[in-house]
Amino acid sequence: MYKNKKVKKGYILLYVLLIGTICIIMLLYCVNLEASELKNLNSIKNFKIKAELYVENKEFLLTDLTSNIYTKFGASSDKEGIKNYYSSISNTFKLNYKGNLLVYNTSKDMFIVETIIDRYSYRQDFYGYTVNSGKVSFTYMNTIFIMGNLNN
Repeated sequence: MYKNKKVKKGYILLYVLLIGTICIIMLLYCVNLEASELKNLNSIKNFKIKAELYVENKEFLLTDLTSNIYTKFGASSDKEGIKNYYSSISNTFKLNYKGNLLVYNTSKDMFIVETIIDRYSYRQDFYGYTVNSGKVSFTYMNTIFIMGNLNN
């Protein structure tokens, strides 16, 4: 039926090298897909962590400001008293938490939370405040993104 043909030994090596190269190329493609998936997952995780850090910094600064107001004024706090107090010390008043700042703007009668985004930019969140029966509450007004370093 079949003829007894001898296959030359060089051809077997050529077939093995060709099949081995195809297997290595497929393996490298699979590794590349896994690496890109890992990179995407890490970038999503870093984005979520950065958002959580921003919220943590903002909440800490506003909580520290609230406790500062209650320490200075107690239960008898009113908007005019708070405005006069922070206007008189606006040049020296800065709350700092992990390099993020909270300052008082006398011209707008607002508190500004300055949080670091990265080395080259930061954001300013403007918060107005109201006092109802001795309790201070903050109202978000606006956000501005600024390029440059946040100088302490």
